[in-house]
Amino acid sequence: MSRRARPTLRVLREDLASEWNEPFVLRALEAGEISAVQPLSALQHPILRKASDSFGDDPAQDSSLGPIASVSSEVLLEIKHGQWRAGVWIDGGACWVVVAGLAKGGHKDRDDFYKRLERLEVAQSIPGLLPGDRDRDLLQRERADAVISAWQLRNQEQIVDTLTTVLEGGTGTLTIKSPIHDSSASFAIVHLTVAISDEPGDRYEDVVVEIDFADRWKNSALVWPFTMQLLAAISPPEQGWDVGGGIYSNLLETGALAKQHATLRDLTARHEIATTASGKTAHYAHRRNLAEQTVEGRALRALCGVYFVPRQDTESLDRCPACTALYMEVSSR
Repeated sequence: MSRRARPTLRVLREDLASEWNEPFVLRALEAGEISAVQPLSALQHPILRKASDSFGDDPAQDSSLGPIASVSSEVLLEIKHGQWRAGVWIDGGACWVVVAGLAKGGHKDRDDFYKRLERLEVAQSIPGLLPGDRDRDLLQRERADAVISAWQLRNQEQIVDTLTTVLEGGTGTLTIKSPIHDSSASFAIVHLTVAISDEPGDRYEDVVVEIDFADRWKNSALVWPFTMQLLAAISPPEQGWDVGGGIYSNLLETGALAKQHATLRDLTARHEIATTASGKTAHYAHRRNLAEQTVEGRALRALCGVYFVPRQDTESLDRCPACTALYMEVSSR
């Protein structure tokens, strides 16, 4: 797990009021929108960047200036960047920026970083700088996000490799490993089959995806996000996919799979995850199902048979002709 130094919420609120490279960060912090600026170890403030770069995966390569001399109640490692100073406290595998400020007036100014620490040490208030429950909770969430992001990227690398083998037709199999626990355990087995039709006037690529989730993962919250990632990697438009009996299918224009393969390869090289493309057509669906699936973020079947994830304002979208015809016929009876 990354040891990159990260600030406490108190440091962000009280110690770093200037020199942010990205103005929106300060606005988000003032509004309490912490999720908008996570991960905190990647924030672009001069002293935070320096602190983050000073602590890598190998503790032997840490590059702090040693403990701050005026503090004896805790070990705070000193970081310098220009006039900026910071104290980093290490707790297990986590490195925390627990205090930051400017060196001022030859260390005679009351607002000087070192003078402030001297006062806190005398007052036995240094422990009040250490991370609290909210800080630790944010760290755990970011670590969980990092685990899932790394897992998704590994999955996408496998999808790229498998697509390479079926661009001209055939079946490829992916064994998706567990994102947590024993990394050798299986999360799912995916079979990707592509059939190419080259008949004059009837040229297409028929794609079929079958997913067999391991028993321990069948009821996991990761099942649907993985399914969406897999389908988005193969063909992003959500409304292009049909599903029946847990099998997903799509008819693509000839050459579409090769084009998507090239796009996916580039995304993977940039460590970016493919996302779905929202539909451009509004469909009719059962109101009760629509409400449930909107809340859950899952796909549902429209009257015309197309599956879609209901998360768009449909006012500006064209109505699906097939859905509209069926709706008018049913409502007129």
